[in-house]
Amino acid sequence: MAPFDEHRNKKRKLGRYGDGADTSEEIKSFKPSTRFTPTVPRDWTVSIAVPSSIITEASRDEQRIGAPSRIARALAVFGMDEIVVFDDSPTDSRPPAVDTDAYTGDVDPCHYIWHLLTYLECPPFMRKTLFPLHPNLKLQGLLPNLDMPSHPHRDEWLPYMEAMTLPGKPDGGNGTLVDIGMRKPITISESIPPKTRLTLHFPNQSYEGAQAVDPTAPRTDAGYAWGFNVRRCASLSDVLTECPYEGGYDLSIGTSERGENSASVFPYSSAPPDFKHLLIVFGGPRGLEYAAMNDPQLSEIGIGAGRVREVFDHWINVLPDQGSRAIKTDEAVYIALTESRRRDQPLGRAHGHQRGQWDGSWPLAPGGLCRLQGQQSPQNMPTTIQGGEHQGAKGGACHIVEDLGRWFGDSIERCLGPTSSRASRRSASSLLSSLVLFLCHPPTPITFLAQPLARWFCLPLGKLGLDLLPSKCAEPGSVARLGKG
Repeated sequence: MAPFDEHRNKKRKLGRYGDGADTSEEIKSFKPSTRFTPTVPRDWTVSIAVPSSIITEASRDEQRIGAPSRIARALAVFGMDEIVVFDDSPTDSRPPAVDTDAYTGDVDPCHYIWHLLTYLECPPFMRKTLFPLHPNLKLQGLLPNLDMPSHPHRDEWLPYMEAMTLPGKPDGGNGTLVDIGMRKPITISESIPPKTRLTLHFPNQSYEGAQAVDPTAPRTDAGYAWGFNVRRCASLSDVLTECPYEGGYDLSIGTSERGENSASVFPYSSAPPDFKHLLIVFGGPRGLEYAAMNDPQLSEIGIGAGRVREVFDHWINVLPDQGSRAIKTDEAVYIALTESRRRDQPLGRAHGHQRGQWDGSWPLAPGGLCRLQGQQSPQNMPTTIQGGEHQGAKGGACHIVEDLGRWFGDSIERCLGPTSSRASRRSASSLLSSLVLFLCHPPTPITFLAQPLARWFCLPLGKLGLDLLPSKCAEPGSVARLGKG
């Protein structure tokens, strides 16, 4: 039995009413079991940028840690690769010199946010060594746990691990002792100074023979979402000009409530934009226009508040028709990343899908079904959409039904094998399409499902004693006769 299992079994097990009953099976069901599973290596990255003004409206220390903490959670949940903190305050209001050993939340918000994010990204077992006591971290007990793959668990094995070198020499005298967050340190052959953070690769499925690799290797070689880099810039323009990637960001998106609707910029029907390094920039309480006003480099080339959209490839509104007068930056980060993931563009490749390929798995939400990374729907499936243009909610439902039917039919084909008949695949597609339409426009249930059920069981409708589909489903521009061959 593994050591962590022994430790778990020693814990007292209480029943639902505290009677000491053994409820280990029930307790296990509440144990978090989700682990990030990499699919394919990736060389592309997604970065976000936020301004320092996101905490200027906070008056107490407890309030200042809120927005950076929530943004850090978003970075971890969505597997972002980089975050840039830029100063959007007027240059004449910035202090000429800042004591970074003192509290900076009220005098240099850019440094304060950068300090908190670097602390949160660091694996917990090495924070005490790499981050000495500091006034910025006096409330570190209130910071959230990111629980990323780069933060080790003692009951989880990964081929990559973050490590920190230790002082002293191993028993053999050669190499370096490193701490990987487990019960005992291990030895690597390289000689590296103490208190150095490393990324290790274990090619032999054991702690022996560990190799120090590039920090990006877990992502580029195995596809892991391996933490995020934190960068600090003096202005909005520096976010773009000081890009650490070769060739810079080839796709940049600025967000504003005065931007275009994201649905029109990245429609469902189009293929996701191709990029190597994507950057999404968020504004503060006064927007990106305020950051452009206080950017000397942009002012020199004539770009002010009214022309800031010219800095980016796209200028979008992440939530049109918002219910509140203002959306906070940390809320906008969650909304934008959720919308991008839901549409499977432009972040759909984070799920392991390559452009032009579809593995048949169920996408995250309707709307991008059978369109993952520009993949066209299977050609051998029947078209369930008849008529002309689809308008309003009915048109959206029809597109969802079409993709659901085609996905289901393709799944049936794989399950039944190449010998299955075309009629069987059509019937399966028809059945699921009818079920979805029943949810969108519920007619009489038995009548609505009669035709696809009959086709599925190879029964004529006369034996069921029922008529064809309701006439309202046969109107032009709607889904009609789903089981028609």
